[in-house]
Amino acid sequence: MPAVTGNIPADPSPPLQAVLWWLESLTSLEFEQLSLTMTDDYTHTILPYSLAQGGLKSKEEIMNRWKTNTQTFHDFSGVVHDIIESSNKIVIHGTSRADTSRGAYANEYVFHIRFAGRRWELEDQRMP
Repeated sequence: MPAVTGNIPADPSPPLQAVLWWLESLTSLEFEQLSLTMTDDYTHTILPYSLAQGGLKSKEEIMNRWKTNTQTFHDFSGVVHDIIESSNKIVIHGTSRADTSRGAYANEYVFHIRFAGRRWELEDQRMP
């Protein structure tokens, strides 16, 4: 069973296929596969800026953050609620849940993914 379910088109565009592979890899905590979905100059910014999370400026920094932050996660799953796609940007609204050593985890996200050639820029908007 896929780790990501929900409102996903039956025949996604090639850019959306890449984003869904990235999302599935992240949700499955398959870090080798996740690494293959990103170029070396991939960036990740967490919004809103008021959270003061800053940005992750390299693939290595991002991979280290995810590996560290998810060490206690298991049974991680995600649900896509909405996808908006334009020529160089994809926006995904979704939720996730997991079991952790500290109890249940649940969160809601809006991912803004921009493509610059093969390069991705991700803005991750955490919902209150």
